[in-house]
Amino acid sequence: MVLVDGYWELTVDKSNQASGGRDVWLVGDIANGIECEEALAAGQPYAVVGREYQHDAEVVVGRNGELWLIVGTDSGFEGSTELYYMEIEVTLEPV
Repeated sequence: MVLVDGYWELTVDKSNQASGGRDVWLVGDIANGIECEEALAAGQPYAVVGREYQHDAEVVVGRNGELWLIVGTDSGFEGSTELYYMEIEVTLEPV
């Protein structure tokens, strides 16, 4: 983190859209297999999409044992997108 104009700014390499970066890994996309027009015509503009990801590389905690988890999305779509995270589950295994 760096201090910029009196505010702390998170500095992570997340890369861009469909690829992960040094600090953030890509889990998948939010495609649900339903065409937009078909979903709207059926009156079902929303769908539940599940993703699982297993990160096999070691991560290192801070001096005080802290570990930060970042969850987010990055889109190149030039319109409105609404996402609701219903559940996020994380299991950590010490090595």
